[in-house]
Amino acid sequence: VGTKEGTPVGEAVGLAVGLALGDAVGLADGPEVGLAVGEAVGLALGPEVGEAVGEAVGLADGPEVGLAVGLAVGDADGPDVGLAVGLAVGDAEGPEVGLAVGDAVGLAVGLAVGEADGPDVGLAVGEA
Repeated sequence: VGTKEGTPVGEAVGLAVGLALGDAVGLADGPEVGLAVGEAVGLALGPEVGEAVGEAVGLADGPEVGLAVGLAVGDADGPDVGLAVGLAVGDAEGPEVGLAVGDAVGLAVGLAVGEADGPDVGLAVGEA
């Protein structure tokens, strides 16, 4: 008889006392235990979780963030970078580009001047 009646009473008392003790220990030790557990879990799972979050955020926000960073860097460094690239490209490709432009412009100017001044120049050369 005692066992049948004692078990429910013991469970009720044990539950009440256990909850009260758990609350007291949790309030006293909870912050320290929580920080220690959080740190251990963070160190163990941090890289994987960080990589997953970074990839998800990067895919979602990457274009906007990249544009904003690019514009900020471009405004700050653009003139210096542009000048350096321009000088390097100019040194490398300048003579070829200059000759190509010069040939085209020279031919057009020569034809126009030749048509206008050709007869006078020809007569002057012929008389001389």
